[in-house]
Amino acid sequence: MSVVIRDAQVTDRAFISQTWVTSFRSSQDTGPVPVEIYFDTFRKVIADLLARPAVKVLVAVDSELPPPHEIHGYLVFEPGPHRKGTQMLPKSAVHFCYVKELHRRQGVARSLFREAGIDPAHPFFFTFRTPDARAVLKERRWQGEYHPNIVKYTKQSKEMTA
Repeated sequence: MSVVIRDAQVTDRAFISQTWVTSFRSSQDTGPVPVEIYFDTFRKVIADLLARPAVKVLVAVDSELPPPHEIHGYLVFEPGPHRKGTQMLPKSAVHFCYVKELHRRQGVARSLFREAGIDPAHPFFFTFRTPDARAVLKERRWQGEYHPNIVKYTKQSKEMTA
């Protein structure tokens, strides 16, 4: 198996959306969204976020498989700076990182972060928090700071205060 990091393609979009919305469903941070509207609501949130010009998606694939390559994981991120309160901070924002369970603890996430130019040992923002994200941040002492308002407001927005 040889894992290669590449930019996401249009054909990856369905996999990314489905795994993201399914993984995030177990998060306490979904709020009191009724299950009847959860999937439609968060598919829209994810689609809108992926449509932002500055958002980038990297995908880890098995290069030894013929197309379509098996996706091992992906990273959705937005380079900094980002507003926090009245300040613009140079930190990048990781919106979502997903690695298939079969490929966890094999360096896939770390490779995705490296390719994105984000060192998890240094401060960065993250916007979607799942139980797996909490565990990784704690266990590996990654320096992520939860800041979901980045999703609510664009970099140009003057309305964000927290």
